[in-house]
Amino acid sequence: MRVRLLLIEALEEIQKRPPKLASKSICHSLDLISTDLISTDCWHTITRQLFSSWKHFSGNLSYPVPCPKSYSIYGMVRDYAQIFHQTDYDMYEGEYGELRLDLIRHMLEQLRLENC
Repeated sequence: MRVRLLLIEALEEIQKRPPKLASKSICHSLDLISTDLISTDCWHTITRQLFSSWKHFSGNLSYPVPCPKSYSIYGMVRDYAQIFHQTDYDMYEGEYGELRLDLIRHMLEQLRLENC
């Protein structure tokens, strides 16, 4: 239960979109915020379950947010790994950013339900 509460706090911090986390993945942000409080293996297990229960889940646990069609190049949709590794912009802006924030909202909702 303590781990879930700490995850809620960390996700709420990411949801506020502080500049230092703007170009970071959700997992990397969790690492930066909670490294001293939660073991990586522990929160990875929980987050992967939450990722796969999200209605927009990409099917890839390493890159759970799907690439929107608007991110296509010459009619071909780029994959989420390309976006993640080739980005220097705020990963919480635009269509892709909205999906990331929706995933965080989903994670928070599920964690709060389980803590009731």
